[in-house]
Amino acid sequence: MSTDKIEELSEEQAQAVLDGEDVEESGDAPGPHQASGDAPQWGELPKGLTLPRKGNTVAFLRIPARWTTDPGSGRDRVCLVWAIGETEERLAYQRSRGDAHRSVNELAKACIRAVDGVKARWDGKAPGTNGDIHEFWTNIGPKGRQMVRNYYMKTHSVTDEEALDFFSNHFVNVTVG
Repeated sequence: MSTDKIEELSEEQAQAVLDGEDVEESGDAPGPHQASGDAPQWGELPKGLTLPRKGNTVAFLRIPARWTTDPGSGRDRVCLVWAIGETEERLAYQRSRGDAHRSVNELAKACIRAVDGVKARWDGKAPGTNGDIHEFWTNIGPKGRQMVRNYYMKTHSVTDEEALDFFSNHFVNVTVG
């Protein structure tokens, strides 16, 4: 989907994308959410990247160039994300050093597995080279960072319906007597 078409989504379609649902779109361009399992034309899997187990989902996020810190480049930025595990969560909290606002950023950054088709790098060495997660986070701008945070929050939180189901069908509170 071209960045121009993103703005053409109806309010209902935009909410469906945020809720992780499929959105049908006319034309040949790939939709904002693809259930087929194929990478979109504008995203690529880096060689040597180990994907999560079968049945898990991964997502490609394309940050429009106009949102980045260098909008004049005309270069959209793309990242590949998926849910974090317990170890990654613990490391993100360590990086946040007890700062609640920073912890959300670190948890969201932990979801990023590839940057512009290159495996994400956390070493901080050789800034300016492909895959540097810290540089990517800075360069995608505040709107891009918010979209990655939104992805994290949507994929790592239960919905109201899931909470209702859990407390209705998978929870029993008893009194010790």
